[in-house]
Amino acid sequence: MDQITCSFEELWDKIYVENDKGTILFWFGCPEWDSFNIEVSIDRIVDGGWEIVLSIADGYLDSQNIKLNRVRINALLQAGFALFDLCSPSNFRMHWDEEHNGMDLLQIRHVEFDKPLTPFIFSGRELQWRKKISIRDQHIFIADPMPVHIWGGNYIFVSLFSK
Repeated sequence: MDQITCSFEELWDKIYVENDKGTILFWFGCPEWDSFNIEVSIDRIVDGGWEIVLSIADGYLDSQNIKLNRVRINALLQAGFALFDLCSPSNFRMHWDEEHNGMDLLQIRHVEFDKPLTPFIFSGRELQWRKKISIRDQHIFIADPMPVHIWGGNYIFVSLFSK
């Protein structure tokens, strides 16, 4: 894998013009927490549209520190929402790492879609879909509480809607 440093616009032009795929690492740092990175993959899909996939390594999530998890997951989501708004992808997914990419943590629905999303069971817990943000004519829902894959292969559940 080639590593380059450039502006996002230059990277997007390279991916878009060359029909390439790219993985972008964003480093976040704030005074009260150690720095961490999120991974954003951008890929052209079969229908000619774009797919954006968000992930964060489970080593950055801590079973003992729910506040830290909320900060990091919200940073991941905010970066993803900004890219969703900028790039208008056909598909937008989120997972914890490459081994767990089969579990949907996001649902996107057009604003005219008025049927409720069906709750689902994961690891013995019922999870609801709750709207996190609206971007243009799309509502983005996230699982609540969100199953968070932590170091060691276990899951904890974190609500991003409570304090």
